[in-house]
Amino acid sequence: MLFDWVIVCIAVERCVNIIKGISLKKPNSVWWAKRIIPLLTFIIICSLWHELFIHKLISDPRSTSEHTWCVIEFPWKWIKNYRLIINLINLIVPGVINLIATIFLLHKTTRRKQEFGKKKSDKSYWKTFRKQLPMYGSPFGLIILSVMRVIFSFTLVCITEQWHKYVYLIAYFISFTPFMATFPIFVLTAKIYKTEFKKFVARRIRKFKARWIY
Repeated sequence: MLFDWVIVCIAVERCVNIIKGISLKKPNSVWWAKRIIPLLTFIIICSLWHELFIHKLISDPRSTSEHTWCVIEFPWKWIKNYRLIINLINLIVPGVINLIATIFLLHKTTRRKQEFGKKKSDKSYWKTFRKQLPMYGSPFGLIILSVMRVIFSFTLVCITEQWHKYVYLIAYFISFTPFMATFPIFVLTAKIYKTEFKKFVARRIRKFKARWIY
């Protein structure tokens, strides 16, 4: 949940970078990041206060041995509606903002490439757009994963068939995909971060050889 909003912050920061260009001051960006991330964390924790009151442990009546299940029970109807609204906001809003920011970035970078293109083929908007499109495959991938999470959250409410278990298992692993894809999305796709990563790995290898081999 927090990860989705952090991705939104990164997308918005990229939009600000592309708008301001060289006039952007990096200290200002760092100043905002140090304040927005803790504020987001605090807001999300406060919005999930109801989770403390709706979970309950019950014994499984079908099991012969002692086995318990954690179930959700709403003491009041308004908590159920509140939980639904919060989940909708945290699932849909970050994906929508990320989609708008990605399309905006794609459009702006295409326009800039079009303006500074030396060849005639670079002057065509749609040809330049298609060349830029692979660079934004990762953000679009995150958006697709967000859409899949929303679909799984509202299509299968209860497990009534055997195949539902496998769908839930797939949905569970899909929810972790953005966390596992952080490195290839934000490091390998950016030239400056990729270069810094290679330098970091090279330094570590030299230190390892100096300490354990020589």
